[in-house]
Amino acid sequence: GWGESSINAVSCTSNGNCVAGGGGAGQAFLVTETNGKWSSALAVPGATELPAAGGSASVNSVSCSSVGNCGAGGISDQLGGNYGQAFVVNEVNGTWGSAQVVPGVPNHNNSSGSSGVNSISCTTPLSCSAGGYDYATSNMDGFVTSEVNGVWGTAIEISSGSTSTQIVSVSCGSATSCTAGGYGESTYAGSSAIVVSEANGVWGKAVGLPGLAAINGPSSDFAGGSNVSSVSCRGVGDCSVGGQVSVSVTDTVGFVDNETRGVWSKALVIVGVVNTSGTFGGNAFINSVSC
Repeated sequence: GWGESSINAVSCTSNGNCVAGGGGAGQAFLVTETNGKWSSALAVPGATELPAAGGSASVNSVSCSSVGNCGAGGISDQLGGNYGQAFVVNEVNGTWGSAQVVPGVPNHNNSSGSSGVNSISCTTPLSCSAGGYDYATSNMDGFVTSEVNGVWGTAIEISSGSTSTQIVSVSCGSATSCTAGGYGESTYAGSSAIVVSEANGVWGKAVGLPGLAAINGPSSDFAGGSNVSSVSCRGVGDCSVGGQVSVSVTDTVGFVDNETRGVWSKALVIVGVVNTSGTFGGNAFINSVSC
């Protein structure tokens, strides 16, 4: 059996045709629904947790461009050191290949560090983009990587002028135009929501979202700041994001923002959410956006 297990992601191409992924019993797995019938879980080839490694193995994100053509990403310490390695894997015409390490992401073999894919987005068979993190010793680097005709490119480090960054969500409007979101964090200044866009196959620099700096209240290393939790693109340069931003040391609110023809508008705070005492604030946030 799978012991304790969880489903972390689902992607559907039509009614009754979906793929889900997760982790259980030290194994990253995928399960497929075809014409309304779910298969048994399939262990991702080459993505098993090493015995007694103390690491993890799981599929964190799945994206399907058509029935039988999908991509998935996650973390597995079999592919790297004892602390986890970012991996991607593709399905072509209904057959899953073997997991592969994201090119350019360091192998933290037997050292204090890990990496993982948080999000993947596929627009056509064997054309996907993915984003995640690479953690080494005291800082974390967010990364993005793109697949073209089945070949994954070298991961690109995302820097926002902060000591640590992480890409949380990726969405593509076409095979060569995507947007990724996450956060950059300075040790004593909290986090800042960031987005980075790919245009014609070239990834740009991370930028902040208009209006969030004015909303953000007092912050510290453990409280405050902002982050993007989810990105959804419906076309090239037309995306939406959601996340959270602090309005005080103890209170956060959810926000949304839209990109239209490559230009981001001013972020909007979601109003009407109150905490148990009936006051505005508390701990509110946006977890997922879909367009």
